[in-house]
Amino acid sequence: MARPLAFDPQEKLHKAMLLFWRQGYEATSVQDLVDELQINRFSLYNTFGDKEALYEQVIRHYRTHVFGYLEAQLQPAEEGLPRLFAYLEALCEGLEGQPEPWGCLLQNSVISRNAFSPSLQVVVDEFISILRGHILAIMQAAVALGQTKPDQPPEWLADFVVTHIQGMLVISKRGYYEALQHSVQMLRQFLRYEGN
Repeated sequence: MARPLAFDPQEKLHKAMLLFWRQGYEATSVQDLVDELQINRFSLYNTFGDKEALYEQVIRHYRTHVFGYLEAQLQPAEEGLPRLFAYLEALCEGLEGQPEPWGCLLQNSVISRNAFSPSLQVVVDEFISILRGHILAIMQAAVALGQTKPDQPPEWLADFVVTHIQGMLVISKRGYYEALQHSVQMLRQFLRYEGN
């Protein structure tokens, strides 16, 4: 009969998430994880698998518990631009509220994707696809509602906004929070359409 775990796996997973988020995947060693989680290597491997298997669980945990809150701000997409700017305001608030400028774990993972196996790359790349899907639905609604210029293809607008968001995440890692607010205001002016 297997012995019950002497620790809460979800708590350890959350601690692992914070460590990877703070240090990055490549800079975090198994020994770093053992020290931070305060469990031995056997327990680490037995509970979570190897470092990459743990990281995949961390990505899914982050998607649910951190990005999930932001993702909810993108709904309902049928409202158009107000949903986009609700998301951007929540994003700026979250980035400014970090203990240190860590950026976004999912974006950090996209940048480090070459360090992962092909199967983990797919999990990481889903982030951009999911975000773009939400933004595209908002842009389609914005065009239909006359909130932005009617001659702009929604697909191009979605690509532009997603690229803009990725730039915001990068600059946030330098702690340039005022620049985030400025970039949101410029995006608001760029997208707004007041007719002729």
